[in-house]
Order: sequence, then structure tokens, then C-alpha cells
Amino acid sequence: MAIYRPSIKSRRTMIILAIAAVLLYIWSENSHVSVRAPFYIDKLEASQLMLKAMETLKEQRASKGIFIDELGDPIASVLIGQKYSTVTTTEGLLSSKLTALNPNFAAAVIDMLKQARVKPGDKIAAAVTGSFPGLNLAFYAACSVLQVEPVVITSVGSSSFGANEPDFTWLDMETLLNQKGIFPTKSVAASIGGGADIGMGLSPVGITEIVDAIKRNNVIMIDAPSLEVSISEHMKLYGALSQYAAFVNIGGGIASLGHPANGDLIEPGFNFRLEQKNYPGIGVINYFGNKVPVIHLLNVEALRMKYDLPLAPTPLPPAGYGTIFIKEKYDLRITFLSLVIITLMLAVVFRLDKKVFKLREEGVEPDSLL
Repeated sequence: MAIYRPSIKSRRTMIILAIAAVLLYIWSENSHVSVRAPFYIDKLEASQLMLKAMETLKEQRASKGIFIDELGDPIASVLIGQKYSTVTTTEGLLSSKLTALNPNFAAAVIDMLKQARVKPGDKIAAAVTGSFPGLNLAFYAACSVLQVEPVVITSVGSSSFGANEPDFTWLDMETLLNQKGIFPTKSVAASIGGGADIGMGLSPVGITEIVDAIKRNNVIMIDAPSLEVSISEHMKLYGALSQYAAFVNIGGGIASLGHPANGDLIEPGFNFRLEQKNYPGIGVINYFGNKVPVIHLLNVEALRMKYDLPLAPTPLPPAGYGTIFIKEKYDLRITFLSLVIITLMLAVVFRLDKKVFKLREEGVEPDSLL
């Protein structure tokens, strides 16, 4: 009876090696392990806090018997405003506003603030608008969790589907959340917003409603005659740039951006410093961008793709859901072990073949030694 001797020239040996390689590949391919992303605890806490803030705002509106239009606000958040209202400054995309309400956007802001290397107790200058209440909530939640102090100036006007209810502007939301103890943050000042940051394009009724909102929320009003003066007033209110660890822009406030085109010229998300470009206008973000890291939150589509967040999710995903929290990775121990096994199998076969070849060179038939 012939004794089977493994050989690289043997079809049986090649079949055995191929089967072993396939089985080891399948073992490695299915060896996924769940790995927590950096700053997992902070991200989860911020997302949960943002969700709590959203629920608080919803409960407040419900207590006043406010009707929710489920066609315009399919997740019944009360944070989706009208397409047009007296305080609507520009057109906006409903899909972007819905996407920004994902509570896990707060985790993305945590990630950006960590890139900026902010520490507890640091000050952050921020310019927000009424256009993206979801992003505002995400920022406030992240600041609360990281124990940093945002110095916020609000542009009250809002694009379509934002905080554009005259009796429920972003300042009203901010005040309510402050009174309920959800966020300690309140704007230090506010401007009307819209064209030139002085309400150009709004009706006299709309301007009056915004001014009333600023007054009833006890916020300093930036009452400037032009965009240039408004930008100057913003810089005076912020004070020395050296006291800040970062600058955050949320929305398309013209005093912050300096020119509408800058919203696209500036990279979405984290910027260690603003790139030197031929900006058509200079705004607050440019002054800060030469000194401190800048976080630019305007292009929601780019931001959600960068952080693997869903587009306009209905219903909203739970806090803590997504690859921004947990990533699936291969178990490298199993992958390495599989490589070692197949390498050893090949080494054994080649060693046996080498031994046989050497014996035959010496004139000895290998089978005679069995």
C-alpha cells in the first residue's frame, strides 16, 4: 500500500491546501469584533443630552396645545418650522433640517471639539442662527458634556424649515432649555440676521417680531446700520481672540461668514486654521480662523457623510447608534493565527519536497526509506 506523501506537485496536496486556505479565510472574515470609537462615553452622553433637549422643547409646545404638521415635520419634533414665515430669511432644504435633528450629531461635534483640543474650562466663541436648531442643540450638548464655556451670538432670522416661528425662535428655545436646567448656555447678544445682518429682505412685520424676540429673551441687541458695523460689533462683544480655544460657526449668518460664498469656500467641519483663499468678504470667522481652530457647521450633507450619519432619518435613530460610536473591525489575533497556520502548512510541504529532491540527487529512492 502506497504511503501518501504531501507534495506541491500533488493534486491532492493542492486541494487540501486550497480547502485549508478557504476555511481560514472564512474564519478570519467572520472574526469581527465591536470596537468603541474614541471618546465613546462623551459622545453617548452628548447625544442623550441633545435628545433630552429635543423632548423638553416638544413637551413645552404640546403643553401649549401647539399643532404639529406631520407632513412638514414627519418626526413631530416641533423643531421643523414653516417653509415661509415672516421671519424666514432664505430658502432651505427640509432634508437638511431633518438630518440635523439626529441626536448623534452631538457626537460628531464632540469629535470636532476634541480635534480642536479643547479642555474643561476653555472658552469657545460661537455664531449661531435660527436656521439649524438641531445643530445648535448638538453644539450646546457637546459643550455641556466637555464642560467648556461657549460665548454665543445669535442671528435670529432663519431659513426655511428652521426656527422660523415668530413666537418660537431659537432664542425662545435657548431660554426655555436654560430655565429647565438642560443647558447653562445663553446668547450674550443677537442680531436680526437676513441680508446684511440687518433684516434686508424681511418685511417690517418680520423685523419687528425678531426685535420682540430679542427683547423678551433679555438679550443684547446688535442694532447696526450695515454689515460692516455688525461685524465690528460682533468682534467687540467677543473681546480678545486670545481668550478662546476655538470658534464655531453654525448656519449661514452673514456677519459670521462675511459673504454667502464663504459658506462653501470654508471646509465643512473641523479646520485647524482657515486656508488662505480669495474670500469675497471678510467676516467674524476669518478673524478667528487666523488665530484658533474653526468648526464650520453649514453643509449638512457633507458633515453627515463624513460621520456616516443617515439622511433625514424617520424615525430618528436612538442616541448612541452608528459607526461614530462603535466600529466593526477584524479580530487581528485570528487573522494572524490563520496566516501562521497556512504558512506552516506550506513550509511543511516545501520542506518535504526539498528532502525528497535531495535524496533523489543522492541516488536514494525516498519510498525505500519507509
